Amino acid sequence: MKDFLATTPAELRLTVALDLVQTCDYAPLALKALRFLRHHAIAYDNIEAKVKLYTLYTTNENEKSGSSSSGVVQANAREADLWTYSLYDKSITDALYACNDILTTDDRPVTEMIGDNNNPQQKKKPDIAYLAGILTTRGVGCKQDVQRGMILLQRAAQLGHAKAAYELGKLWDDGYSYSLRDRSKAIPWYKRAIELGDKRAHVDLANDCYAAREPARAREHAMQGAQWLNNRFCQYLLGVLAFSSSLSMSNTTTMAEALKWLTAAAQQDFALAIEETARLYFKIQKDYAQAYRWCSTTKAGDIPFCQTVLGDLYRNGWAVSRDYSKAFTHYQHAASHRESPNHYAQHMIGEMYLQGQGVTQDIKSAKSWFEQAASQGYEPSRQKLYDIVHNSPVTTPTPQKKSYRWSALSLFGRRK
Repeated sequence: MKDFLATTPAELRLTVALDLVQTCDYAPLALKALRFLRHHAIAYDNIEAKVKLYTLYTTNENEKSGSSSSGVVQANAREADLWTYSLYDKSITDALYACNDILTTDDRPVTEMIGDNNNPQQKKKPDIAYLAGILTTRGVGCKQDVQRGMILLQRAAQLGHAKAAYELGKLWDDGYSYSLRDRSKAIPWYKRAIELGDKRAHVDLANDCYAAREPARAREHAMQGAQWLNNRFCQYLLGVLAFSSSLSMSNTTTMAEALKWLTAAAQQDFALAIEETARLYFKIQKDYAQAYRWCSTTKAGDIPFCQTVLGDLYRNGWAVSRDYSKAFTHYQHAASHRESPNHYAQHMIGEMYLQGQGVTQDIKSAKSWFEQAASQGYEPSRQKLYDIVHNSPVTTPTPQKKSYRWSALSLFGRRK
């Protein structure tokens, strides 16, 4: 491959290779050009080469037969599908790379090689078995067959392929795509993946152990995931576990550890960690400067709790100059969040309309916002509506409260 098209300018070689495959009548040269394209697509993850391979395997509009002049390439929707997925699926890209020597010396379409049940390399070469396994379970370049794909992955794992063992763990742990959810079967494969060297499994085991209420084991795996992979979810989980310990033992050391790990995850823009870091500084430490810092990050702009904190800081003049207009704006952001409108923020907008803070006093608008919050069960808004109706003295609104335990456990209802 090194000498092929050596006299052609580097920036034109892929284009020339495509032209040779499509128009050259001399089959050996066309095959060499095809191998050249495949080698660059697989060995160098070259996007242009992948796009050209996709072009080759889609029906040629200029040829009714759908084949190249040399007959080397026939229109093949499954092969085109494979090269499309390889553009954005890193696991497929990595699996192809591991099979480069085999795939660039066999002139058959990759999907034909992989789909050949009689291919002896599937039984001897773990990389080929793994590639065949992930393509078959996902239905990429072939008809989806989860059971056969898992057999291929097991074969690869038995031959010592760490990623195959990890993939099997993910398959058994995934109740969304494959309806196979059985953690008792997932955990042994995760452990096998770790034994074979795939440390990603620590992240999944940390998740599973925490969900199973096994904090000690969850911490053990989370520590490995944080230290080896710098994984932000594991860092967040370590922070949550340390915070839980600080509540039960009133231990300032564990509180410091909680902030350490939550901050590490927040620095990687993990939204849950940013929210919990801000919560600890605002609610527990009363460090309003740090609360302002974390709630002012770009990512925090889409976190309702952080927007309510900024509203409280500006409304009360904590760590910032009092500014009712800015407070109102931040409450609005939280109250109108597209996924989880914040009832405390809705209540505070009502309060600011009632008091004429940052806006013109408007009792009707105040009632409307109180009603929105009250409809979500926010008791202070119900009380405020009662006070307005009965002309009772206006009382100071109750700050929002949120269970720390609920916050920690709720992450398992979300995808990592």
